[in-house]
Amino acid sequence: MSLSFFPITKEIYDYAVCHRSHGTDPIMLELRKATMALGDIAEMAIPPEEESFLSIIVAASKAEMAIEVGTFTGIGAMAIARALPPSGKLFCCEINPHWISIATPFWRKAGLESKIEVRIGPALDTIRSLSKESRFNFAFIDADKQNYENYYELLLPRMKENGLIIFDNMLWRGRVVNPDPSDKDSVALSRLNDKLKDDPRIESVLIPMADGIVIARKKG
Repeated sequence: MSLSFFPITKEIYDYAVCHRSHGTDPIMLELRKATMALGDIAEMAIPPEEESFLSIIVAASKAEMAIEVGTFTGIGAMAIARALPPSGKLFCCEINPHWISIATPFWRKAGLESKIEVRIGPALDTIRSLSKESRFNFAFIDADKQNYENYYELLLPRMKENGLIIFDNMLWRGRVVNPDPSDKDSVALSRLNDKLKDDPRIESVLIPMADGIVIARKKG
């Protein structure tokens, strides 16, 4: 197989990040600054290019109902919510209320608070508790890696036809290629990548953006 691949240097990456929409959004920049001040744990936040990617995908798909599994300080939630129509709704599943306390003032400042509904607690319980009538156009999964497959199986029946599920961290810094059997996160993500590739219920692609993103479209 012939592949076209161009290695990305830090200089090229910085150039790409600078050439994106919303790059000067002052509220998002404030939220990202507050997140980076948390120290090493700030690595859990999605990078700038993924933030813009989510907004574009949500707007282009004309999603009205969205769900996010793993919200952290709310950067991804802001990216998704601002791309929803005025009547749109984003359900955020987050286990740690402290992260939501950081996110909420920025959502409010951006005028997005009415679009976002937060559910605190284990995401599996939250998804199971949603009304059977709840149907989503868009889902973003960025939480505990060993439960990704469980989130997927719970969410897929709740997705509308052509609904999109985005999985973050699907390259796991390359550790999914030959996962160490003792690394449960790498094993779980590698297994899920294999499953999604062959799942007849969806059409999917693994994109080497950030730490690897899978886009899965639910078939009719």
